Amino acid sequence: MADEIKKQFEGAQAENPLIAKYGAQKRWLLWRKELDKDGKPTKVPYQPNGVFAASTREREWCTAAEAQLAIGFDGIGIVFTGDKLVLGIDLDHIFEEGYETPPYALEFIQKANTYTEWSPSKTGLHAYLELTAPLDLIAHKKKIGAHHPDEGYECYTDKRFFTVTGEPYLETRPIRIATPQEAEELLKILGYPWKTTSKTDRSEGTTARQSNDDDTTLIQKMFGAANGTDILKLWQGDISKYNNDDSAADMALCCHLAFWTNKNKDQMARIWRSSPLGARAKTKDRDDYVQRTVERACETVQESYGDGGTNQKKIKKDKNPVPEPRIRIAKCPSSDNNVDFSDWRSTVAANFPDLLLPAETALAVLAQFLIRDITNPFALVFVDVPSSGKTIGINFFDGIPELTYATDKFTPASFVSNAANVKKEKLAEIDLLPRIQYRMLLIRDFATLFSKREEDLKEMLGILTRVLDGEGLNTDTGVHGQRQYNGEYLFMILAASTPIPYKVWKIMGNLGSRLFFMSINSCEKTEEQLAQQIRDTSYKEKEKICRTASKNFLYGLWNRYPDGIEWSRTGDDAELLKIIVRCAKLLARLRGTINVWHDDFLETDKYETPLIERPDRINQLFYNLVRGHALVSGRTQIERDDLMPIFALMLDSAPFMRANLFKALLGHGGTLRTSEIERDLNCSKPTALTRMKELTVLGIGTLCGESEKEIKLCGEFEWFLSDEFRELQRGGTR
Repeated sequence: MADEIKKQFEGAQAENPLIAKYGAQKRWLLWRKELDKDGKPTKVPYQPNGVFAASTREREWCTAAEAQLAIGFDGIGIVFTGDKLVLGIDLDHIFEEGYETPPYALEFIQKANTYTEWSPSKTGLHAYLELTAPLDLIAHKKKIGAHHPDEGYECYTDKRFFTVTGEPYLETRPIRIATPQEAEELLKILGYPWKTTSKTDRSEGTTARQSNDDDTTLIQKMFGAANGTDILKLWQGDISKYNNDDSAADMALCCHLAFWTNKNKDQMARIWRSSPLGARAKTKDRDDYVQRTVERACETVQESYGDGGTNQKKIKKDKNPVPEPRIRIAKCPSSDNNVDFSDWRSTVAANFPDLLLPAETALAVLAQFLIRDITNPFALVFVDVPSSGKTIGINFFDGIPELTYATDKFTPASFVSNAANVKKEKLAEIDLLPRIQYRMLLIRDFATLFSKREEDLKEMLGILTRVLDGEGLNTDTGVHGQRQYNGEYLFMILAASTPIPYKVWKIMGNLGSRLFFMSINSCEKTEEQLAQQIRDTSYKEKEKICRTASKNFLYGLWNRYPDGIEWSRTGDDAELLKIIVRCAKLLARLRGTINVWHDDFLETDKYETPLIERPDRINQLFYNLVRGHALVSGRTQIERDDLMPIFALMLDSAPFMRANLFKALLGHGGTLRTSEIERDLNCSKPTALTRMKELTVLGIGTLCGESEKEIKLCGEFEWFLSDEFRELQRGGTR
């Protein structure tokens, strides 16, 4: 197949207007003919490296030249991008043997007078127009079947790709430049926007009044409604509001259509299938799926446009019960095997010594529920490589239903659900937020959240950021309208993740991160240790011992303070509070967001003023954690030992290269040269200079030197070079 693809590029700059005009742009992909799950052939898009591609993800596209080098594919394709300045028209099955070619198709080709080429099947054509302005199409496809059963027409300006054969129809013509109005006039020759007279609903038992509007008029009314912008996005295939769940998005669109068509099921299905959202094989080929979704939408939507409803669809107004709020201080059973803090530490240290400080910090997070003035959720994420014990540390706190809630699959959208396939009156039963109120949410795999594409990650971290304010959450969707939980919805998070990608740090920096990270730093075992590990008590047995100890300790703590505790803030040591402030200020600087742009004229990188959060929130959360540690230690005022967790968090909760450079600065007395950074951090000179510049821009260090650059720690953070800090750190060495 490589030879076939290369043939398309031989002399392409001179012969193929598509490649001549757009070949240098990253808007190309490759395709293979494959069978879908129903056994029907389909053209599957690929990247040159053999990984699946999509016509909606720009990062997966390539240039025509890059496609030329790929092998193992059936052909190339051009993508209609978000600028909507190229219009592609697909005239399908118009040259079938034994069938008359539709005269209006030939008229369109003649009047369009633009570059047109054969499709791979040689029974259809692809025509292209270059537009002077973006064109938003109302209807994208129509199956006519007047001359051949599969005769149909499609047109796109974005979110689709066309196969490119390089075989012109009749002759090679230049790509015509047309205004959007001229393009629409040409499309009208093919019947665009493919108006059809609405049919009456022939399904049994329906009493709904049918819409008197044809499809086009109804669609225009729907898009012009108060919520029309959201419907248009959904219609065009933007399913980001539905967690990229195609089925949920289908249901949402059908609910809109149920309202506007007065539950005309034929018309609902027809309009749905004519939309980009409904262009998937599942929607086109699965009549059972379409019928089931349409019927469920009609059951869900109570009022309709023809009944005098507003321009917002009405959902059944059944009661939407909200679960009763949980009490803050849970009533825990008494334990026959009381475990004090010293016993608990000894148990964990004997079985999982690497997990002692992480588990101790998790105890301090959970104990914050008992301190009645604390209203801020605390989210702690254990970080390390796979098989380092992260999940074991979380499992210490599982099986305590009064205090924790465990999940193996988590998405921030589940806090307040808007699932389109669930009736509104049932949503409260699946909402996560009321179930974790005054509990610690255990998430064993948080890394799946961080692996999402950037747009989805921003949305999910945005929801998480809002919920971690502890004040509930309000959501608005086109399916269920507004759903909300207001008031104190305090909860904690204990999660586990593999090392955090850099893009996640940047997004969290822009949003104002509410997450704190703690590295497990598990030791690599020798062969002898691994062999002995096999002979020793199994991990699960050891884990069970630690789980039992944790449960008994927490039950004892909750029974010791059945009404919680009123903390005396004035009784805390002022000097210790200042140390907490220093740690908060350092972390705020370390995880600041820096935007860099390249000055082509000066040939140098320019750094904008960094986005650095105020340390107030971190300061309060660190203080809350320190108080939680004091409480599990059997005290109601903070002491020096309670600072151990925040010393770990202040560095582990920042991008690791910055944190490592800061540690190296401390190890060298506050001054580092470029060559020392290269050696200590095992990085290249350009990387070392970049990290030095970052700390300088963030106000943590100052850069100097000519022949070799040198960074010095700023005076504001010199306390971290003191003997006092080193002594406190040694007290918390893992």
